[in-house]
Amino acid sequence: MKLATRLWIAAQVALTAPLSQTVSVASPQAEISPQHFVCNTGYTVEKCKADIAVLRKALANYPLAELGEWTWVLVRSEDWKAIVLLRGIGRECPAFTYYEKRETFIEEALVTQVPGRRGELMLTWRMNSDDLLKYAIAHELGHALCNEKDEQKANRVARMLQERKPFACEFELASKDRPKRR
Repeated sequence: MKLATRLWIAAQVALTAPLSQTVSVASPQAEISPQHFVCNTGYTVEKCKADIAVLRKALANYPLAELGEWTWVLVRSEDWKAIVLLRGIGRECPAFTYYEKRETFIEEALVTQVPGRRGELMLTWRMNSDDLLKYAIAHELGHALCNEKDEQKANRVARMLQERKPFACEFELASKDRPKRR
């Protein structure tokens, strides 16, 4: 199965079960930054801060200002399977985006060592942990920045983001909206 088809996004399925009890970590820039970071149930404040620091560092390479208000949610790997399966997303998917709430969910194993799970993801995706984190972020940004459901188009934007090239979102006009030829 191709990489592109493995990443499923939450916008394609209804989020039926809310995530409960989050740990929110404010930063000195929280008042001016439209990016919000939270950790799902089970995180201690210290662990949440450490994992968010890794995520923030990885996100620093991308044009987050173009997202506007956005929330990044870290989910413990031990809770990940239940969350993605409830939403019809495969367990091999380490991140997904929920457009309606302007949220991207990231599995803990992408930002820290989780015995067994990190190795499983690296084997599945055939990438080292740093490349997998970069790819997952760029791919989800491909969806988020372009409001794009198509996996191939999100991958195209992800490649451009990773190569630090300017990108443009593709919007296909519905046949009724296309200009008529004369």
